[in-house]
Amino acid sequence: MKVFVSHCSQDDNKRIALASALEKNGFEPVVVVARQMPGMPLVVKVTRAIQEADTFVPILTSASIANQWVNQEIGYARGIEKPILPIVETAILGSLKGFVHAQDDLPFTFQGVTARRSSEASNFRRAYAQLIQYLRRQEGSESAGGQSMSSSIAPRRARAGSDYTTTVTFSGSVENGFFDNYVIHSGSSFTNWDWDPITLPHSSGPGTLNGNVSVSRSYRHSTKGWPLGWFTIHVRLYSHSVGPKAERVVVAENVHSLELY
Repeated sequence: MKVFVSHCSQDDNKRIALASALEKNGFEPVVVVARQMPGMPLVVKVTRAIQEADTFVPILTSASIANQWVNQEIGYARGIEKPILPIVETAILGSLKGFVHAQDDLPFTFQGVTARRSSEASNFRRAYAQLIQYLRRQEGSESAGGQSMSSSIAPRRARAGSDYTTTVTFSGSVENGFFDNYVIHSGSSFTNWDWDPITLPHSSGPGTLNGNVSVSRSYRHSTKGWPLGWFTIHVRLYSHSVGPKAERVVVAENVHSLELY
């Protein structure tokens, strides 16, 4: 899979880190500044690179939010219907407008800490690790074929301690399957597991979905005790093999964002 990385020059360190991680995980990062094409106009380099990529990943920060090239690249990617998966600094989430909007699901976020570069780098690393994991799931789903899952969460902005609801629909083949949300806080090490009690009646056991199924579920969970800020919520369908080599495997996954205030 080819991944076009859009960024501004102030975020070169982030671009280098992301491109390196993509390569290590078997993806091909497409970075125009790293390409030598003598005599070719920059606009042609950019448009051709976006066309050949499978996915478009802009790094959106306080430095790049107003960058002309980044915004034009996003517009072009949207125009040719490339999947757009932004990595976004939480400080600018409320300011996003246009083709990447504050009301979009933006699950790959990181907390910028300008006074502590090491903390910012760690937060950014956590965000792109989640992105890469999602890309690997998508690649696996495409190769498996015959499966379809869609999901949503509501509300996507809520008061701390209130409930949120997951709605998910899946069709395809699964063994002892169940739905489970893996929750990650963008600004700390907080994580949580929110499973569907109907498809997973016992937290340590197998699920109830078997064979070729078509199922829709809604399940609700509390955010009591969660920190404030942005969360990435991985809505997943797991299978659970039984016997001596019992294990749980992610069959399909969608990713959403939730803000607590």
